[in-house]
Amino acid sequence: MDELKNDVNLLRESNSSHGLVEGTPSQCDLKLTEPQARYRYDEPRLRGRRRRLFQLLSDGAWHSNSECSTVGGLSFNGAIYVLRQKGWIVESRYISRGRWEFRLIGRGEARRPRMNHFHRHVVRQYTDAIASICDASTLEAIQARVPEWMVLP
Repeated sequence: MDELKNDVNLLRESNSSHGLVEGTPSQCDLKLTEPQARYRYDEPRLRGRRRRLFQLLSDGAWHSNSECSTVGGLSFNGAIYVLRQKGWIVESRYISRGRWEFRLIGRGEARRPRMNHFHRHVVRQYTDAIASICDASTLEAIQARVPEWMVLP
């Protein structure tokens, strides 16, 4: 609980140092819808390293991978991946010899889940097992109840 209070205070200090009043959008937020602009103030979903990395990138400026790793840890790319999956648009550009820069420029639609090779294999196994004991209409009824991305074409 103390860690959450510290995170809230850290966010408030960050906002005041950037001339922001809590709950008001920054210039970068002006391109976003109201719920998107409020996202940064939604403390329960923004904790720990991912939240601090989000704070760093949310100014819209380019930040080096060394800055990102200082704030987000050595595995900051995982946090960037999660932000992208949730719909945040994070640009990256190659500088030289392992140096990259990142910036957050807004928010779009969350990415649609996709199956990897292992997922396709599991779905194929389950589909074959269900088809072996049920008729085609039952299989279709089952497929209609799972998310579209989980059904093989």
